[in-house]
Amino acid sequence: MFHVPITLVTLVDESRQWFKARLGLDASSTARGISFCGHAILTPHTFVVPDALEDRRFADNPLVTGEPHVRLYAGQPHHALDGSPVGTPCLLDRRARDFSAEERQLLADLASWVELPECPAVPSPAQEDP
Repeated sequence: MFHVPITLVTLVDESRQWFKARLGLDASSTARGISFCGHAILTPHTFVVPDALEDRRFADNPLVTGEPHVRLYAGQPHHALDGSPVGTPCLLDRRARDFSAEERQLLADLASWVELPECPAVPSPAQEDP
């Protein structure tokens, strides 16, 4: 669908970003200070960095200068039940490229799938009918 080597679903807290689902990356987390997703959750729309080497916010980032050699980043914030942004589904590529309007919409759709509604409470055994 997106033709990228790395896809993640992240949760971001005060100090780390956690990879709750990942493909193409061995790490399970990184420091928030070097995360792209920490920037993405501060925007209401798809956050795209077409070439991280050309973006002064990320050009010296160890995720750009070293493994996994991020060039393209695209992330769409997903939210907790109270509406606060908590992470992103995101895509990483090792080559710089544009991210089309169609791809942005597909990523936004995926983010909405991550935002599951609150599950109904499971009744305790005492509340169940015999």
